[in-house]
Amino acid sequence: MYKNKLYDNNLCYPSKFQIENIVRNYLGDATVDFAIEELYVGMKNILYLIKTDYEIIVLKIAPTYNETMLTFENNNISWEVEMLKLMECLNIPSPKLLLYDDSGTINKTPYFFMTYIEGEQFQNLKKSMQPEVVSRIEEKIGKICSQICSIKGNKFFLPCLPETEFDNNYDFVYTLFNILVNNANEKNIKINGIDYKKLLQLISSFKNDLNQVNEISLTNVDAWEGNFIIKDNNISGIVDFSDLYYCDELMTFYFHSIHSEISSSFLKGYGKPSLTESELTRTIIYRVWTLMKMIIEKEYKVSNEYLDEYEWLYKKFYREIGRLKKRKELVKK
Repeated sequence: MYKNKLYDNNLCYPSKFQIENIVRNYLGDATVDFAIEELYVGMKNILYLIKTDYEIIVLKIAPTYNETMLTFENNNISWEVEMLKLMECLNIPSPKLLLYDDSGTINKTPYFFMTYIEGEQFQNLKKSMQPEVVSRIEEKIGKICSQICSIKGNKFFLPCLPETEFDNNYDFVYTLFNILVNNANEKNIKINGIDYKKLLQLISSFKNDLNQVNEISLTNVDAWEGNFIIKDNNISGIVDFSDLYYCDELMTFYFHSIHSEISSSFLKGYGKPSLTESELTRTIIYRVWTLMKMIIEKEYKVSNEYLDEYEWLYKKFYREIGRLKKRKELVKK
């Protein structure tokens, strides 16, 4: 079961009675017994595992908007519903949408039911797996991500800004960083040693590299190891489709994961065995953005008692900033 420790993110969710009412309305039979279990898989939404005598399904509910929500979480649920439909059309191994309700009649915020994917998170199993098994799974991840990226767009697009379209990758990426800076400033969140204005200037210095994007692809920027579910040493499914953007295919998480090295098996499966220098630069920029987003999200939502668990996050962030600065110096030379 894909389950993590729940951090105190202060998001507002329905009471147990309200959740039971949502489930009862979906089942449509007052005599059916069911059990509800929380699935802790992130800091944006809480999922609920619903067990009856004849099926296991998952309920996902949008939290009531409050001050702990980042800009990137706007329009989260409705966009994921559309992506679930698309994944089914593409035959991507993923949950099947069962019901979506944004009417506000049963619950104030939108929610949806989907099928349950059996297995364990790849993240939790990877260290105990044989290298050849890991390699085979990562190659399959590459194929899945490539299939998603086969869907092309005409404009760069963020689901949290549905009315805004971008003509080029530089404007798109600069906006990604600017959103984080604005969210950080709203909460007076400081990252030691980082001047946000200078960080934006650093990103701007790579405008030429950022604009070396010839195609706009539907891209899963959150296709990380925790969202791939493994059963019997094979991928049984991929979950969480709230963070798919129309953008550079290299924003696919596995290209710019929080690890410095890109999996060669993933690259093989994706069909892109090597990257140009400009592409490598972009993956570093995207990694900086991912790590910064995780830091800001952590500052927004994680209880103080867990803050020490995130030291590794800052180390990786500073490391990638350093790599980006070195690339800037090489460009000058």
